[in-house]
Amino acid sequence: MTQLSTPECCTVPAVESKYTPKGIVQELNGKTCYIVGDRTATKAIVAIYDIFGFHSSSQQGADILAALTGCRVYLPDLFDGNPLPLDTIPADTQEKQTRMSSCKTRATDQVFTGLGNPIRYSEQLTSLGNYLKSQGYKSVGLYGLCWGSKPAAIVSSQDTPYSALVLIHASLLEPDDAKKITIPTANFTSSHEDNDVIRAFNAEAKANPSIGSTFVTHHYPDAHHGFAGARADLEDNSLRASFQDVYQRTANFFLQHLA
Repeated sequence: MTQLSTPECCTVPAVESKYTPKGIVQELNGKTCYIVGDRTATKAIVAIYDIFGFHSSSQQGADILAALTGCRVYLPDLFDGNPLPLDTIPADTQEKQTRMSSCKTRATDQVFTGLGNPIRYSEQLTSLGNYLKSQGYKSVGLYGLCWGSKPAAIVSSQDTPYSALVLIHASLLEPDDAKKITIPTANFTSSHEDNDVIRAFNAEAKANPSIGSTFVTHHYPDAHHGFAGARADLEDNSLRASFQDVYQRTANFFLQHLA
């Protein structure tokens, strides 16, 4: 198993955005969900946020995808209103360090403990995908930001209800994850992920016959980890351009692979 260090999502401060989300928040399949897009859409996309939970920049990304793809986009509150608080970073007090305990890796299984253990959300995400298909959607895409990429990868294995997967500045990924994915996959990376892990993951994805030629990757060398999620700095011209570009690429991927 690849040795994983503490993810960048737990070391880079989150940046507040002035954006006002365009969607609605309502209960869906037992979860509070941020929902945006055409109510008559025949295709859907599920988004998984980073460890900081609902954030206006992550919701803005969902809004962009809804506009670019014509899909209905669902962002479930997996943490039930209890994400890692934004002000935890920097963890410069004992109280903040205690909060951070949910964001540390564990030597035995190399996943987040407690709140952020991605495995604990697999059933919920599979249930949501199946529920959306039962509501008449022809296909459902899935993307994850940072921490959210790990549970997204886990539920994209055999018998998944999802049809395409996008990973954006992913945390906690391992090369073995790529071996188990059974749907078209894109991996968009930033400057702070582990290059050795990225290369190994991408190699396994290309070798996986379920992904193969559909695999897409793009690297943002000048963008920090989290540039498309809670740490988005949309006041910076370069980072704003990267934010727009990664959601455009994500939209293009879903347009190609959601039948």
